[in-house]
Amino acid sequence: RESSQIYYESPKFSGFQILGSFSAANSTSSTNASTAAKPRIWSLSGSYSNGPLALALGYERHNDFGSVGGGNDDRGWTIGGAYTIAGKVKLGAQYSDYKYEMSNTTDLKKKNWMVGVQWNIAGPHNLDAAYVHAGDSTGNATTSPAAGGNGPIAIPTPGKGTGAKLWEIAYRHQFSKRTLVKFGYVRVNNDSGASYSLGGLRAPTVAGENQSAWVMYSEHR
Repeated sequence: RESSQIYYESPKFSGFQILGSFSAANSTSSTNASTAAKPRIWSLSGSYSNGPLALALGYERHNDFGSVGGGNDDRGWTIGGAYTIAGKVKLGAQYSDYKYEMSNTTDLKKKNWMVGVQWNIAGPHNLDAAYVHAGDSTGNATTSPAAGGNGPIAIPTPGKGTGAKLWEIAYRHQFSKRTLVKFGYVRVNNDSGASYSLGGLRAPTVAGENQSAWVMYSEHR
């Protein structure tokens, strides 16, 4: 949750909706040797959801988030959609494109995509599956931004892949609209120059290591 955030959510018009936000850091008036003076976050998205079809497009930009004197603007955009067939099978896909300015002359770019399916086999019995592909890092950066708890984004490395592949499959039992239990298996395969991790686990200490886990999940809303 960003500080000093202004957020707008439009009404829905025949399934269409627009969302937007702007955030300014609390310390925008301060300047020192390592922090930019006025970091800002802008985001805008549009979505459509009607019947079996859902579509969404989003864009976000971070201004002046690096050291003083650099470009230090990051941006990312994503597009995704889902379609439900006969009320039983929901197919989804998403594509994301990111650019990080590590200085005023260097940057790092990353492109990812995923596909997924939710299949209502019968009654409360469901099968969920997904495949995620993180592409190789590109650009001329020699340093990299962190990626939360899922490992750093690898810098472009000649002769080494810096992407990863994740796949998961799970059985979901839907007791009611509000209560479910899920049991499944998930695995991430890192390229020789990547160190992505599964949620909740530390990043691999050696690039190229893979991770896998059995997962049990329950939810009541």
